[in-house]
Amino acid sequence: MASNIQIPIKVLVHKQQERVLFAEANSDFVNILLSFLTMPMGTIVRLLSNQSNSSHPPVIGSFFNLYRSIANLEVKYFATQACKDMLLNTRNLAESECRNLKINIDDIKPVEYYICEDFNCSAYLSFYRNVPCKKCSKFLNLKTNYSRMTAKIVGGQEGGFVSSTASFVITDDLCVIPNTPETTFAILYNSGFTDLL
Repeated sequence: MASNIQIPIKVLVHKQQERVLFAEANSDFVNILLSFLTMPMGTIVRLLSNQSNSSHPPVIGSFFNLYRSIANLEVKYFATQACKDMLLNTRNLAESECRNLKINIDDIKPVEYYICEDFNCSAYLSFYRNVPCKKCSKFLNLKTNYSRMTAKIVGGQEGGFVSSTASFVITDDLCVIPNTPETTFAILYNSGFTDLL
C-alpha cells in the first residue's frame, strides 16, 4: 500500500462539546469506508490480530478465540486443507471492487480460480486449491484465467461502490448521506444550532 496517498476530508467539530458533528468526503473516502461492509468476519479478525499486541488481542466478542482455535487445529480435523484455508483466509466477494480502491484494507492475495485437474470435467470452479471436484472427485488444482474474463461482470463499476462525482456527509455515528445544504442544516439543527440563517 502506497503511503503517500492523500484523500481529502473536511471535518466540522463542535468545540464546546469536543466532538465531531460530521465530515464531508468525496467518493474515494466513502468507497474505502463502505469496503469494510464487504469483509468476511474471518478477514476482520485476521487483520486486527495482525495489527494488535499479542498480550491484548482484539475484542470482537469471541471471534478472536474462534479464529485462533481454527488456526491451531491440525489439518487432519478438517475435511480438506482447503477447508481450513477457507476459514482462515476467507475471500471477499466484492474483491474486484475493493482491489481498485485508493486504499485497500484487505491484505489477502489477489483471487485465483481453480478448476478440475481432469480436462474432460472442469464442471466446478473454486477460489481454493485442493478442493475435491463434486463431479469426478479429483481435485480442483488447475489454475485458470477465469478472473480476467469475469472481472467486469461481477460487480458494479471498477474502483468503487458509489458514483465518482458524488459528495457525502458522514455523521459521528457513521451514517453516510448525500452532501446537500439540507443535510448540513438538518445535522446542525439536530445538534442544537437553531440560528442558522
